[in-house]
Amino acid sequence: VRKIHYHGKDVFSFLMKDGSYTLVNLESGKQLEHLHNVAGDLNEGCLSAKNEKSYYFIDEQFNPINRFKYKETSEFRNGFAAIKDARGWTIINEKSIPVTYPSFGEIKQVGNHLFVTSKQKEYTLFKSDGTMVIPPMNKLSILNNSFIQCIKNGEISYYRVNGKLLF
Repeated sequence: VRKIHYHGKDVFSFLMKDGSYTLVNLESGKQLEHLHNVAGDLNEGCLSAKNEKSYYFIDEQFNPINRFKYKETSEFRNGFAAIKDARGWTIINEKSIPVTYPSFGEIKQVGNHLFVTSKQKEYTLFKSDGTMVIPPMNKLSILNNSFIQCIKNGEISYYRVNGKLLF
């Protein structure tokens, strides 16, 4: 064992010599071995764990709290965590419900209900003469050659292809 970390509620993680983590619940005696990463505090509700394929969240008995698998996760703090899935980064609540649209660059929690993210690429729709039709957005999706779904800072809006904002 190279390192021991306490995660609350009688749960410890052990960093083994081979670089893997083993979780142990001292009260129940349960163990979960061969993890690639473990983070979090069970007093916040759950831990972030990574196996060889993906990240997921587990309770103090090492049961998954939902069926979702993620590319990356942060630990829960004050009821929120940042996750990355196939659509990008977003923030989820303790019920695993996204509270932002997944369009941000990497999100890191820096304090009580505070997150930081880098600015993502921006896209715009413009005419052949260079006139901008739709202002810069994080994502543009053309729907039926008539409408455009736009995402800017997690907010969704819809435009006609002529640039008229619908909602």
